[in-house]
Amino acid sequence: MLTGDWRKMDTSLIEMDFNKNRTYLLATRSVGTKGWLGGKHSFIYWFSQSQQKWLTVEITDHETLEIQKAKIVLKFTNDFLKMAPFITMREANQRWFGAKPRIIDSIELNISDEDMYNFVTQYPIKEYQVFTQNCNTFTSFLNHQIKLKYGKNFRISCLLLGYRTSLHWNLVEILNFDSNKIRRYLNI
Repeated sequence: MLTGDWRKMDTSLIEMDFNKNRTYLLATRSVGTKGWLGGKHSFIYWFSQSQQKWLTVEITDHETLEIQKAKIVLKFTNDFLKMAPFITMREANQRWFGAKPRIIDSIELNISDEDMYNFVTQYPIKEYQVFTQNCNTFTSFLNHQIKLKYGKNFRISCLLLGYRTSLHWNLVEILNFDSNKIRRYLNI
């Protein structure tokens, strides 16, 4: 659907297989005109050993999650319309407003909830910008932390607008480097 009320688009489940010992990067076409112009929404999906449930982590908003009927596990904003990180029990095989998700990459790794929460809180970008600091930027940061192969792949940054390579995140870490941390570590 190119135009129309995005709240009424199909959010049904499709057939997909997931292995509980793997962590997944998925992407799907964005909603409406943005999606038909090539915009993508990406997210991470992993099996929580502590909760014995599949969890999704992504940047979106409360309204979208409400329409997707996602149970929120952890939110980083109380503003209903603000784009922010969320960890939810949203099914990864659920259509994203009519569009089918697809697996971009996976790694045999079972991330602890604590590690994922820490990765989310370390995300250095605090403002959402549709073209440069979006869900794909957030996902690329998590991929860099998790060490998915697409964290190192330039081609994916062309596919997912806003996606950054590991080289970008390595430079961000260097530029945000705190020499006092090294001094404390070395006891200087």
